[in-house]
Amino acid sequence: MNDTFYFFSWQDINFLKSELFLVVAWLMAFCGLLLPKKFTRFFVSWLCSVTILVNLILLIFSLNKIETDTTAFFWNDLFYQNRFSHYLKILISISALFSIWIQNSYNKKNNKTISEWFVILLGGVLSAQFLLISANIFGIYVSLEMLSICGYLLVAFYDKHLNYGLRPDKAAKLITDYDNKNLFLLEINNKKGKLIASTFNYLVFGAVSSACLLYGFSWWYGLSGSFSIPVIFDFVSSNNFTESNQTTFLMGFVLIGIGFLFKLAAVPLHFWISEVYKNASSGTVFFLGTIPKIAVIGILFFILNYSIYLSLSLQEIIFSSLSMIGIFSAIFGGFLAIQQINFKRFFAYSGISQMGFLILLLVYNFQNTIISSNGIIIFWLFYILSNVIVWKIAAELENHHFGNELFIKNLKNLPLIPKVILSIASLSLAGMPPLGGFLVKIIVFFVAYQNYQAHSENSLYLFALIGIGIATLIGFFYYLKIPYYLFLKSLAKTPPTAKNKISNSTLFYSILLIAINVVLAIYAIRFLL
Repeated sequence: MNDTFYFFSWQDINFLKSELFLVVAWLMAFCGLLLPKKFTRFFVSWLCSVTILVNLILLIFSLNKIETDTTAFFWNDLFYQNRFSHYLKILISISALFSIWIQNSYNKKNNKTISEWFVILLGGVLSAQFLLISANIFGIYVSLEMLSICGYLLVAFYDKHLNYGLRPDKAAKLITDYDNKNLFLLEINNKKGKLIASTFNYLVFGAVSSACLLYGFSWWYGLSGSFSIPVIFDFVSSNNFTESNQTTFLMGFVLIGIGFLFKLAAVPLHFWISEVYKNASSGTVFFLGTIPKIAVIGILFFILNYSIYLSLSLQEIIFSSLSMIGIFSAIFGGFLAIQQINFKRFFAYSGISQMGFLILLLVYNFQNTIISSNGIIIFWLFYILSNVIVWKIAAELENHHFGNELFIKNLKNLPLIPKVILSIASLSLAGMPPLGGFLVKIIVFFVAYQNYQAHSENSLYLFALIGIGIATLIGFFYYLKIPYYLFLKSLAKTPPTAKNKISNSTLFYSILLIAINVVLAIYAIRFLL
């Protein structure tokens, strides 16, 4: 890319107009929490939703002002801007709107999402956008920490009956599935205990990963004397960089990688995802599965973009290590998903496998490939379109089951149309044509094969091809588990009960999302030509 450097000017305000708009809106939403309760819920939720929608429109209309294949640095090299990061910011706003849509499934039968949830979500969007444009290790660390804190708080705000404004005694009167009120209250307390435990574990391990990230950045700063990512890599790739410093740089890279891979839930740093996904609300789970990961992939793309200027030995170590992590995540996540009977845990572990494919696509993006950044955008686009259907249906089912664990076998009581919709979304994630997931798998395989042809002497690329094939076959197997339980396992069962019906609005928008999935998959094929 052609790098253009700017120092502070009023033009920089234009570069940051989206982020500044979010800052002002977040302050207004935060002040809105001080209003009387009867006004707070409506004002805060409405303000945050409209803010994200306006931010999305603002980002789309400002896209044509960004030059192609050019990275502009501004505010004394603190931030940067290019088309790829701008596309990712658009995807973040779309994901945030979908998170609100999913979370609103709980706004039934007097279960209201607390206003703070929307404020924290908006803060997460703001933090993710700042992370995407940070070209300075200080800005990267602060933005990632803000984003992580938002994730911790969103997870802790779940428990529909205790935290959503409905007291347990009132909730017990509304629940007809429980014959014993004390048993119901015990179930509520048990749910709250599990929530606190999973949130605490997530917080502790997240703090450890953040410490590793900060320690790794300190090694880079001590090595180069600069906070700027371009300056750090310029120093490392210069003739003044000696072999004795290579170990220091790689040690810093390993520590930084631990911090980033924890956020992606890649193997072997995936241990937190199961309990967090199981106990958090579906809207929060969708947030954790998209927004932080999009931002982390964006900053990894920025860092790896400068890694190609390193010596060949350093490049080989970095890209080979990330390739192995991607391969093992894709395969190991699939094996973990096969044995899951809990709905949320199933898609948590399948998400690990999907991140493995994404890491491979990210790594191979810089090695003899013509896909460029378009493949990553395509991956996130279809990943979002498929997952939003999954978690919206999960949210509505949870709303009827009142905090009980949602098992895959429970899906047998769904009506026919929701069964078909959920099956199509699962098959898209599996990579079934003509859905978007098929295009994603083809892109990953094509990029890996292209790199294998260029480096046929390196057995790692052959191993990656085989790993992608195995992970894809495993993916077909465990994603077919969903339609198997929906249709084949329920043939001899009783008709669907009313409590498992999905709202008509959810069905309509889900069908619309599937249509968009298919149309965009056909349109996106041109990127391979």
